Amino acid sequence: ISKCMDIDGIDKSVVDNATDLKSLAVQIISSFNITIKADEIERVSKKEIGKDDNNKTVKARTILLVHFKEFEDKLRILRAKRNINDGRNIYFNATLTPTNKYFMMSARKLTKAVGLKVFFKSGKVNVEKADKGIITIASESDLNNLESYVKAIQQNYQAQTAKL
Repeated sequence: ISKCMDIDGIDKSVVDNATDLKSLAVQIISSFNITIKADEIERVSKKEIGKDDNNKTVKARTILLVHFKEFEDKLRILRAKRNINDGRNIYFNATLTPTNKYFMMSARKLTKAVGLKVFFKSGKVNVEKADKGIITIASESDLNNLESYVKAIQQNYQAQTAKL
């Protein structure tokens, strides 16, 4: 289980001008009134995203990758931040592997039209079904099954509205 968390939405110049990324991460987390000690963090790195193939900037931003010493510390901070919405566009997210990121984005794209909840829990991408059941996405086959499920919901909705 990953002990890493992303902090996104920070002004790029703030990250670029920071001399100590660990102190910056502690400062950002603390600004949400979440208790954090620098010694709970193993290391912090930054990652620039949003560049196309020609190295032209397209909504470029910098994400802080915070590596915790203990998984529980990451989990505590993610849970605490989930309950805080102070209007700032700073996001704390679990760091996803490229495969899980692909599954998460694909599932969100498929379910957007029908409003199903897509979430990441215990290292897995999940979709909450209309009947409150869970579909776990771990392969292309699971995505295909999700697509079929979404199409069935849409067809059912269309059939019900046609009766009206």
